[in-house]
Amino acid sequence: MIGKHLEMIVEGRDLQAHCTDMLLPYARGQLAEPFPLCWCASSNDESQAVGAALRAQHYACIDDVEACTGLHQCLADMHSGGELAPGEILAGMQQRRRSDLMRWLPALGADLQPAIGRVLRAVDRLIAGLAGQKGLREELHGLPLQRNEVQATCYPGSANAHYVRHVDETGQSATRRVLTCIAYANPNWSHGDGGELRLHLAGKTVDITPRDHRVVIFFSDARVPHEVTPSKKDRYALSVWYHDMTGTDIA
Repeated sequence: MIGKHLEMIVEGRDLQAHCTDMLLPYARGQLAEPFPLCWCASSNDESQAVGAALRAQHYACIDDVEACTGLHQCLADMHSGGELAPGEILAGMQQRRRSDLMRWLPALGADLQPAIGRVLRAVDRLIAGLAGQKGLREELHGLPLQRNEVQATCYPGSANAHYVRHVDETGQSATRRVLTCIAYANPNWSHGDGGELRLHLAGKTVDITPRDHRVVIFFSDARVPHEVTPSKKDRYALSVWYHDMTGTDIA
């Protein structure tokens, strides 16, 4: 399984509709942190829980993801070795929207660092379990999605690095981003360190701390505009985008 427990923020009516077998405390309105939803005994349980969260609120958050072990050291080594470059340059942006350092990695390459490969395989298994779920088939076009982009990032604390509000799927590519997955690798991260993933959802804003061994999954389209708040410490993450490859010739 990918993580020891899944977390999601959900209002009471959504909890009742999607998780009627679970009795959990909840709070209405804006919440700063997810709370435990369930303890998943298998990867199938986890996929079902993630699917329920995506249907209810368009994102899901999983903690204690064992596959993320070693990811922090891997990304920190890339950073200290000068392998990450300013995101503005690599993304080809004209305005200063982001101040992170980043590197595009081969999405399907076999020569990735072992720590990165472990994360990708774990998330692949989770995403594969979503395609056949009732209520998600239409969202995912009834087809398995393909991992098509992988990005390593560091938001340097010395620069209060951030990323302004944006949407991942802009309609400018030949294929369409459907799901965004972010694995965080930041030991001993606290609320005062900043760097939150801020989701702008219908009627509320949700801040998610980029704590170590945490994975967040959300729809890449306009349902989930998001930003990264200024970071006071070096903040590491591995971002993965799963595409609808319909109409393309996949080798």
